[in-house]
Amino acid sequence: ILAVLASYDIKATFFLNGEFIRRYPQECKQIIESGHDCASMYFSTADLTEKGFIIDEEFIRRGLARNEDEFYAATGRELSLLWHAPFYKANREIKKAGEASGYRYVEAGRLSLDTYTLEKAADGKKWYLGAKDLVKLYVDAAEPDMIIPINVGITDGTRTDFLWEKLSLLIGDFLDLEYEFTLVRNIK
Repeated sequence: ILAVLASYDIKATFFLNGEFIRRYPQECKQIIESGHDCASMYFSTADLTEKGFIIDEEFIRRGLARNEDEFYAATGRELSLLWHAPFYKANREIKKAGEASGYRYVEAGRLSLDTYTLEKAADGKKWYLGAKDLVKLYVDAAEPDMIIPINVGITDGTRTDFLWEKLSLLIGDFLDLEYEFTLVRNIK
């Protein structure tokens, strides 16, 4: 991913969770030293909207702070004050709690489709698309200030291919449409 971004001289925003930061501290350093932004995808990969969690401002603040601490310990640098909940699943209370902690919540909207697995498709969820089809969908939906989420990890399930494997195709198609790439912090 970093090599493809470098070949196009594009800087990106990487949303990292605590598990990734702990497992891959050298990769976190490499991302930040390559000039990319790093932001928070919360401390864990739990779906914060599931029953069983008591979500309040303190819970969100502590998870974001713990992620900041892990990132600083790994890189000596600060995370950008942007975040999104794992799987982009958040309600108004979760988003407000993040705001109270000084973070801006980033939405991916309907375009966070590369987390859909063959297992979800077998259960009747119709949104499974292969990577080339996802590229086409995103290019067809192109609009200014669009955020294109590219997930690098899937916690449960199988895919035939991954969007990050088609990153060069995605970038090339958007450049052909004369779009420019920017960091998420530059989008209003």
